[in-house]
Amino acid sequence: MMGSGKSTVGSRVAALLSLPFVDTDERIEEVEGRSVRQIFEQEGETYFREKEHELLLSLPNEPCVVACGGGLPCFFDHIEQLKTKGVVVYLRASPLVLYERIKAGSSRPKLQDFQSFVLLLEQRELLYQKAHLSIDADQSEEHIVSQLLSVLASAHQ
Repeated sequence: MMGSGKSTVGSRVAALLSLPFVDTDERIEEVEGRSVRQIFEQEGETYFREKEHELLLSLPNEPCVVACGGGLPCFFDHIEQLKTKGVVVYLRASPLVLYERIKAGSSRPKLQDFQSFVLLLEQRELLYQKAHLSIDADQSEEHIVSQLLSVLASAHQ
């Protein structure tokens, strides 16, 4: 979910493992030449989800770390596709922690008020829970990175 630390943690984990890092929202913004918010406003959510789908299909078949936009796993059959490509990790955090992390200065198109945010999280959570691993993201970035590296190392032994 937005605010869970996917981009921050993902880029740190990728660097520590010497792997390429892909942030799907950033990649779409690069290709489109505009922000996710602008894409939502100008083209609509369906268009954006199609761009996510195209990007998912084009991901490399070699090891890398991917930070998916919060909605990506929730459309088409993306969660299952992601699980066939690698280890899917759900960075789980409480709604209040997530909202506090993103509310100030946010340009996120799906962010409205706290109640709407909680409802969106509840809707997405069923799909998020299909991930291979779930890590408590209410903690510090350093702790999340450390825990994720530890879990991944033991999963590959």
